[in-house]
Amino acid sequence: MAETEQKSPVITLIDLVWEHTNVAIGRSNLRRQTALKDALRLAISAGMPFAKDDCTKLATRHGVRYTSWCPWGADAESQVYAYAVSCGNEQAARSWETLQKRRPFTSKSIVGNRSQGRLAVGNKFDFQEETFTVTSFAESGAYLVACTYHPQPRGTYAPLKIAKRLRITHEMLRANLGCKHEWLEKSDYNEKWCPKCHTVEMLVTRKEILAMPMEQRREILAKQSAAFVEDHPDYFEGLLED
Repeated sequence: MAETEQKSPVITLIDLVWEHTNVAIGRSNLRRQTALKDALRLAISAGMPFAKDDCTKLATRHGVRYTSWCPWGADAESQVYAYAVSCGNEQAARSWETLQKRRPFTSKSIVGNRSQGRLAVGNKFDFQEETFTVTSFAESGAYLVACTYHPQPRGTYAPLKIAKRLRITHEMLRANLGCKHEWLEKSDYNEKWCPKCHTVEMLVTRKEILAMPMEQRREILAKQSAAFVEDHPDYFEGLLED
């Protein structure tokens, strides 16, 4: 790590836990792994600010030392992303999406404490007149996998039996809204939004931007909100390259 690197609060916290765990007590890998997981969840639930690349740094820094603890294991989506979504820490959620190179999947018909927002593993949402549960995300980020289940008789505790499994894309989620958009322009940004379903799109398309001179491209992109850029990273890739 370069000496001049400015570490974020989250990286600082995790590094402190890594360096000082087991100092006062005998060595235990399990204790260290548990402490690291607890520290990350504390950072999320406390509402600490996450830099866009924090999760990427945690997954790669110091060789492989972070790959042995749970956030980068099989249940990482529930330990990190789903927890960030449930806590309402959007910066943590976006940092995880950056690591996964995935756009957020959102719904306006989530069942439970939240009615709309990001979908994470375990979330239930209404889709095509049925209630689905998110079970996983494609590694490519192109779709999420969601299932419906056969009803269980009361008092039984057998594993749920899948009734239907779907691969659901961003386009399918948007189509499910059934919204006839009434676009309003955002005065300060190169964006338009629908107040009925909260969909946000660019006023000037990617194809139109690529046809512009470089100076004009910079002017257009300077009017893009940070949240829109973070939620659509692929859309802006290469727009400032000749």
